[in-house]
Amino acid sequence: MDTTIDSLDKRIIELLIQDTRQSSIALAKKLNVSSSTIRRRLNRLVEKGVVHIIAFPEPAKIGLAVEAIIALDVSHEKVDAILQALRKYPQVRWVAATSGRFDIMAYVWLNSTKELYKFIETEIGKLEGITKSETFICLHVEKR
Repeated sequence: MDTTIDSLDKRIIELLIQDTRQSSIALAKKLNVSSSTIRRRLNRLVEKGVVHIIAFPEPAKIGLAVEAIIALDVSHEKVDAILQALRKYPQVRWVAATSGRFDIMAYVWLNSTKELYKFIETEIGKLEGITKSETFICLHVEKR
C-alpha cells in the first residue's frame, strides 16, 4: 500500500494538528486549493492509515479519574503476544514496545485506584511472560 505523501498532504496534516475541527472549506482557503481537493486528500490519508481522526476526551470529565502508565518487563518471546493482549482492553488507550528499562509501556484510563488495582491483579497479572511491572499514576497531565 503506497503511503507516499507530498507537501500539500503535509500542510493539511500540520493544519489539522493545530485544530482538527477545521472544515475542508477553511483548509482549502488557507492552502489555496479547492475544498474537493482537501476532502479527496484527507479521505486518502485516512484510508491509507497516514492520519486518524479521533475524538480524544478529557478522561476526568467522562468519569475516568485515574490515568496511569504501566511499565512491563517481559520475556523476549512473549512481547508480541502481550502487546496483542493489551491492545484489546478498552482501559488501555496506548500501548507500545519500548527500548530502555521496560519492554512494554501502556497508558490506561480507569474510574478509580481500586479499579486500577483490580485491572493489574486480574488482567495484567494473568498474562504469561511478564516478569516485573511498575505502575505510575499520573498526578497531573500538562499536555495531551
